[in-house]
Parts: sequence; structure tokens; C-alpha cells
Amino acid sequence: MDMGLTTARLDTRKDLVEARRLYARNGYVEIPAYNSSPYADHWFEKRLA
Repeated sequence: MDMGLTTARLDTRKDLVEARRLYARNGYVEIPAYNSSPYADHWFEKRLA
């Protein structure tokens, strides 16, 4: 099903090392902050299209 989405973004905390590894293994790359969440230390993006 094509929903027209081209990018997925997420954020995570610095203590969630395993999560950051999981994201990297699945094609996410670290990007500059895109929100001001007080609980986020790392931001990731994955191109879908």
C-alpha cells in the first residue's frame, strides 16, 4: 500500500544504545534535531522512496 510517504523520522534517548543500533541496522541515519523534545538526544531519518 503506497501512502505517499517518503521519509520516516524518529528520536530516542542517549541511554537507549540498543535502540540506536537497531535503527542503524534498519537503514536509519542520524540527523540534526527536528524537534525540541526534552527526552530526545538522538534523531534519525530513513528515506522510504
